[in-house]
Amino acid sequence: MNKPVKVLIVEDSEDDAKLALLALRRGGFDPTSRRVQTAAELETALAQERWDAVISDFKMPGFTGMDALRIFRSTGLDIPVILISGTIGEETAVDAMKAGASDYVMKKSLARLAPALERELKETQMRAAHRQAQRDLIESEERFRSLTGMSSDFYWESDTEHRLTHRASADKKVSTVSVFRQGAQIGERRWEIPYLSPDEAGWEGHRAVLDAHRPFRDFELSRLGTDGTERHISISGDPVFDESGAFKGYRGVGTDITARKRSEQALRDSAEKLRLFADNVPAMTVSWDENLRCRFANKVFTEFFGLAVENIIGKHVREVLGEEVYREIEGHFVQVLQGHPVTYQRTRKLQNGESRYLEIKLLPQIGDQGKVLGCFAVTTDITEHKLTEERIQRVAHHDSLTGLPNRLLFNDRLNQVISLAKRDSRQFALLYLDLDKFKPVNDALGHTAGDELLQGIATRIRQQVRESDTVARVGGDEFTVILPDIARREEAETVAKKIIAAFATPFQLGSQKQSVDIGTSIGIALYPADARDADALVKAADAAMYSAKQAGSSFRFCAA
Repeated sequence: MNKPVKVLIVEDSEDDAKLALLALRRGGFDPTSRRVQTAAELETALAQERWDAVISDFKMPGFTGMDALRIFRSTGLDIPVILISGTIGEETAVDAMKAGASDYVMKKSLARLAPALERELKETQMRAAHRQAQRDLIESEERFRSLTGMSSDFYWESDTEHRLTHRASADKKVSTVSVFRQGAQIGERRWEIPYLSPDEAGWEGHRAVLDAHRPFRDFELSRLGTDGTERHISISGDPVFDESGAFKGYRGVGTDITARKRSEQALRDSAEKLRLFADNVPAMTVSWDENLRCRFANKVFTEFFGLAVENIIGKHVREVLGEEVYREIEGHFVQVLQGHPVTYQRTRKLQNGESRYLEIKLLPQIGDQGKVLGCFAVTTDITEHKLTEERIQRVAHHDSLTGLPNRLLFNDRLNQVISLAKRDSRQFALLYLDLDKFKPVNDALGHTAGDELLQGIATRIRQQVRESDTVARVGGDEFTVILPDIARREEAETVAKKIIAAFATPFQLGSQKQSVDIGTSIGIALYPADARDADALVKAADAAMYSAKQAGSSFRFCAA
């Protein structure tokens, strides 16, 4: 396949130009060309396009090859210029070569044109590569000088015995190697002077690397500084070999890393203080980054969840708390990563089966530019608080003797049922119970037996109703039953009959199992037929109960 080449032809004869192109094709080229005939056309062509070579007739009417060479030389381009002539003499050819021609070819020997162009193109490429290499070298040297001029490193060389032969700081004003009270001098080995670190084993390991002629990086050592404080440097080096491969020594760089080491120690001290503080606060504390990976967890957190801190650092929330938990709380993390503090509560079942109540506060960590960098999670075990709260609520809303809802909770439940029934256009029943013959039994057997009897009565009533029904003690010997969502009044009648039947069996009281007969009278009011608000419904049921009481141990519906 012929090699493409872009040729500018300076020729007044179109036929001679075609012959030149034909000679190039026969010689293995695939030329694209443009023909010019005047000095102006040549200048324009050179300015407008990039050419691989120029082929010029030596003699043209009013415009010669030497004219073309002068124009070409003024451009500073480095591309082959081959002259073609039918009569050029040796002396003229020499002048043309001095003027910048790469070669000349006689018209009767155009077969030489392609080989001449091939040779000149290669030489041009070699010159271009050489110039580029020179430019790269100059740029590299300038870059090296610029970087070393800004560097605070020092440079060193040592001989085959590892004795220091050269040492210099890039910045002559601040010599890094002069900050030590006593450092290695020219002609000395580093380990031959007093040092703070490394220890003897560290030096032995370093000497083994040097004796093996291997490169080393970031070898750290410390000395006492001129100010009496400990200073640190880090050195790196590469072995140097001559052309025969013989070891000549080392050359390398060193850096004063005292500031970095002090910063690292300060960070460690700060982290230790933070951990000491965090591990001794009662709250569980965790830090998550912007990708919800763990950065820090205190002792209280890891002990509560039975985790090892080294096993959770870098882990995602879902890996630490579990996929199921993460799905439940994912929305909270979305909020906090948007910069919004979040507080929520949840229960956590421990490995021993115990449930604990937790309150979690998620606090966004905001950076200097307002970007959210992550969040802190502060978790408090509020189990005792919740249990105390539940106990208070139970005492406030339940009868201490029977454990049934008291009048306060009964009223709340009744209003809830009314709201639901009104919304869904449903009916429900309220039963009002009063015990028959309770006072005589209480007076005869005492309050202890009376309390035991009330507890037994509460149990029997609960056994006759559904879990969704509400049984409450609203007075000394008065009870209520809310039957939500009944389709027919006969359902309330059935429950009333079951309760009355349950009282037919005598109660056994005390250690002597004394048998006691007691009955109950029940009034029934229906919503919304008998009343539409809580007070009116209770009054209706109470009135029905008095009617039943007159009949004796029976039930009656409201007469309204």
